[in-house]
Formats: sequence, structure tokens, C-alpha cells
Amino acid sequence: MSSPPRHQPLSALVLALLGALSGVAQAQWNSPQLSGELLSGEQELPPRGAQGQGASIEHLLHFVVENEVALADPGATLGVGGSVLGRLTDMEVAVVAPGLMLSARKQQNLAEWNALIGDDDWDGDFWEHIGGEIDALGRAPSAPSSGALQTEDWIFSTEHPWGLATPFSLIDAYGALDGSLFRLRRKADGSLRTERFLSEKMILRSLGQGTDAATADVDVDAFAVDAAGNVFLSFRSTEWVNGRLVADDGVVCLPIYCMHYDDSGNVDLIEDDCARVVFDKPQVDTWVQHAALNNADGSPIKILEDLTGLSLDPQGGVLEPLDPIPGLPDGAPHMLFTGTRLGPMVLSTRDGGRLAQLNGKSLGASQISGVALGLDAASTQTSAADLAAIHVETARPSVPVIDLEEGQLHFLYNPQAELLLDGFAPNSWVWLLFDAHLPPSYGEAWKAQPYAGPGSSQRLVSGQGLQFPLQVDARGRARIVMPPAGEVHHSFWVMIQALELGSARLSRPAAVWCDHGGALAGAPLPD
Repeated sequence: MSSPPRHQPLSALVLALLGALSGVAQAQWNSPQLSGELLSGEQELPPRGAQGQGASIEHLLHFVVENEVALADPGATLGVGGSVLGRLTDMEVAVVAPGLMLSARKQQNLAEWNALIGDDDWDGDFWEHIGGEIDALGRAPSAPSSGALQTEDWIFSTEHPWGLATPFSLIDAYGALDGSLFRLRRKADGSLRTERFLSEKMILRSLGQGTDAATADVDVDAFAVDAAGNVFLSFRSTEWVNGRLVADDGVVCLPIYCMHYDDSGNVDLIEDDCARVVFDKPQVDTWVQHAALNNADGSPIKILEDLTGLSLDPQGGVLEPLDPIPGLPDGAPHMLFTGTRLGPMVLSTRDGGRLAQLNGKSLGASQISGVALGLDAASTQTSAADLAAIHVETARPSVPVIDLEEGQLHFLYNPQAELLLDGFAPNSWVWLLFDAHLPPSYGEAWKAQPYAGPGSSQRLVSGQGLQFPLQVDARGRARIVMPPAGEVHHSFWVMIQALELGSARLSRPAAVWCDHGGALAGAPLPD
């Protein structure tokens, strides 16, 4: 039996649940008190997108970690010394302004991924990591050059295929292969769809490996693109690149001359055998050794096992590539990179290899440390805190977030969920918008179609289920406990978004999957 339509009205019991939430939230938050204690000796953190203490933010570093780490700010809220706001997983993007922010903050989180994608592998779990983890990160060349970066402005690659992507046929369908670069693009109806920016099949053709899925496979591990549209890639494994064996910490360039971008800003055509090698393992090892970095025990870091993050160095300049690159007669741009064994630190190819610098501050220290990136010092003095992806961006306004301690509310086992709001103007008032829906049919959840509503292009939640005002604290945060109400006979989604009054800023969306007891267990897969 198929699931009901996506927008079918829910029972009064479900709306009663949202009504109970309204009463709890207003009782807790009609107060401008400061949420929790600040870090010892720490000044108040600048709000997202604001300028700190009279100094302008020139560049922001966005990054993803290989394993869960703690941020310097534990995410304190009223009555709670730490929260999920202070923990970063491998499927979340953090942002920091080096030298101007004492702690990194979440820019895109798991709650948003699940609001946009849902259950990506048909196992009935609507709270999971899409594609395992984010492997590569960058801004789409067609994205606006100013203003806040929205989800559709980013390009990603993931550790594993997800959705209906099928490696044995090299097809991206309602998802993406681990060798494809994809984005979530907004359509005319306000929904998002998964689109390929650059497919694994095209990359294989450029490398001269052919497109026989039985013998050809590539997993993108790092990505950058320059203003002209030249694409730079590194791979998880050693790969043949037009007759040259390139290690997993090498970088290749797909020159703009051999690609064609469509009207949406995605690559739709590519020439065979056009990839060029920019640098390979010997050069990377030389740069790492010249940077003279050490592990926590004082032993030197001599090599990378794998290059995992790549971005253009905003200080400019060029390096001589191993292969001449058509269209880049002066050389390839200097790059920032990170990788396995380096911990949460970033190097530059400049000056023979050194710690990268942003806003006049080094992105690391002589010994492994995450302090420069706004991470907790004690938990990041090890290569277990390696970075999985990096991207440097000029300063832009930020988007508030809604985070969740647990995004799957099971009425039998964990009958409440905590919502955490962050990134709003201090002591401001926001409208919380809720929509409740019965679960989508199988196949729909993987099309990346959030519930579109009226308003700005970023508004995904209409607020038809419930709306109520809420005042955040002096840090721009709030914490709400979402309780169940009465007996519920259907599993359903609660889609959530927040609108800041005055500025009209909209938060990123979040979703809570309210499971009454496994309604989807054993349901058939789509035909």
C-alpha cells in the first residue's frame, strides 16, 4: 500500500503536538537572559557574518572534518553548558574567520541535509549521513559573487554513492556517485533537485580511462574551481591520468578549453584525454617537509597519506605545473591543501610549502592543533582530527541555523527532541515556522524536494502547521524541547524554519522525523 500524498492534512493529535511545543517554547524563552556561561577567559563571539571588534573579515574558511570533533565554543544555551552546536560531524560544514572568530560555527548541518534529502538509502532511517561523509566542497562558478551563500550555491562530492546512483552503470539518478560532483538546484516550483555539476563518467573520459564501469572507477576526494571555470581535482586512490600514474595526493586540472558549461552552470560536455597533471606526491611531500610541522609528541610530519582538501590560495600567484595547461600559460594558481596526517591544519604551495594564512593568521601551528580553525584544543591535537574538505571564500553574510540533538523522534524510546537555534542577531525576535506532513512515498524522498512555501526564494516552510514568536539570547541562540502530545497513529515529518524579525533573514531548514514505531519497516522499494 502506497504512502499518502505529501501534503495530506494530519490529525488533530499531530497538531496538538505542535501546540504543546508552542506552549513550552514561549514559557522558556520570553526572557533575554544570556544562555549559559562563556568559555573561560573568552569574549563574546561575533555573530555570524558580522565584523569583529572593528576589524573587517576578509576571508572565511569553510571546512569539513574526517571524524567528529568539538568546537572551541561548546554550544552553551540557557541551562545547558554544551549542545550539538558545539559538535561537528563529517557531514556538516563549519565556517571560521581566522583571527576574528574564537570558535568555528556550523554553516550547514545534518538537520538541513535530512530536510532536503530525507532517507537516501531506503532503510527507513530518516536521520543519517548522506553518502557517508562530504569528501569535497566548493562554490559553484555560477553562484552569486556577493550575498549569503545558500545551499544551492555549493558543490559537493560524497564518500559513497547515494540515492539511486548506480556505480555498475555510472549513472547518477536522484543522488550521486562518489566520483561525481553534485549540487542541489532550486526549480521554478521552489523545490530542490539533485544536479550533476561534473559527472564521474566525464571525469573518467578526461583521464583517458574510458567509461566501461566494469574496469573504470574514480572517487573525487578534493575539488576547486577558478573564476575562469578550470576545475582542479584530487582522488582517493592512485589513478592513471592519460598514461601517467598519479598518486592520491596529486592534483589534476580539467582546463576550461576542453569543457562546456550549460546555462545552469554545470559541465555538460568534456573532451576525452584532456586532464593535465598539476603536481604529484613528490612535490606535496616536499611542501609538507618544508613547512616543518610536528605531531603532538614532537615527531615531524613528513608526508601526507592522502590529499583530502583543496582550495585556491587567495594571496594569488602561480606555480609551475608538471604538464602545461592550455589557457594557463603562466602556470597553475597557488593552492591551499590539507590531508591525512596533517590534522586540522592547512598548508599553501607558496614559498616552497608553508602554513596557509587567512586574514593575516596561520591556519595551524608548529604542532598539530585545531585552535587556529576555532576547534577545541584538547580534542584536535591528533591526526584523528584531519580535515576532509576545505573552501576559502571572501567575507559574506551568513545564514542562521536550526540544529537538532536527535532528528528522529521515536515516540516509544525518545519521546522528545531538542531544537537549537544559532546565528541570529543578539536578543532578536524570530518567528518559528512549522509544517507537518505524512511521509512521502518511496522514491520521493531522494529527489531533494523540500516543501516549498510562499515568500522569499529561500523559504521552504510555509508555517501552515504552526507559527509562534521566540526571543533568542545574547548570543543569538535558543533551545527548545519538543514534546509529544497524546497518542499518534502515523509517522510524520515536522519541517522547521525560522524568520528573524526586522532583518527578514531566514534560517536554514531542519526536519524532525516523528516515528510512531517503524511505519516504513518492510515497505517495498520503488520499481
